[in-house]
Amino acid sequence: MVMCKPKLLPLKSVTLTKLEKMQRDAQETIRQQEMAQSKQAEPQP
Repeated sequence: MVMCKPKLLPLKSVTLTKLEKMQRDAQETIRQQEMAQSKQAEPQP
């Protein structure tokens, strides 16, 4: 009987890493849009 070495699985899959990156990018884009809108909403002196 031959024992094979256990295969180590990555803690995070490539797909999960890509999804997290897309989510961070989307949140950053929303944050930038909100900042731009708040600057436009400020009354000009």
